[in-house]
Amino acid sequence: MQTGFSLIMRWKLRKRSALSRAVGVGLGLVLTSLTAQTGCFTHNCDPSLYDYYGGRILPDNTYETNAIDEPWLDYPGNVTIRVHYPRDVGNAGWSIIPAGYIGLSKDANVDQDANLDPNGTTSQAAGQLAEYSSFSGQGFSVLNATCAHYYARFTVHFDTLDTGADAEADAGTE
Repeated sequence: MQTGFSLIMRWKLRKRSALSRAVGVGLGLVLTSLTAQTGCFTHNCDPSLYDYYGGRILPDNTYETNAIDEPWLDYPGNVTIRVHYPRDVGNAGWSIIPAGYIGLSKDANVDQDANLDPNGTTSQAAGQLAEYSSFSGQGFSVLNATCAHYYARFTVHFDTLDTGADAEADAGTE
């Protein structure tokens, strides 16, 4: 037979354990939400853009932002680069095949064995790493829709280009 005292104590223990469970669950939710506040949930990944005036048009009807062994473009997360060709390519701006490449350092294509650089790794940019838009005869835009910081190089191959004297004069400009 239980006494009144033991019934009261049992009720208090049940009430206390329910309260401690609720506090534990609440604390767990708070800690989980605090640790999940990385990536694009901070101001490190606010949208921004910049214009790039550079690169060259090669004799094989290809534009490149930089040669593969030159320093690559800074390509932080959630950044749009507006790439401007060295000259207006006219209607050729609509018949293009773009390609993007990303690396972990400005000198992304270094020889790892010779320089012992662990960042000398490159990959073709696809999906959210290279969202192309605004193609025209003057250039295009490309967005890094991730929150990761990379360095990039872009090439655009045109089906046909004007090969007049002006085109040859601009082929090697940077």
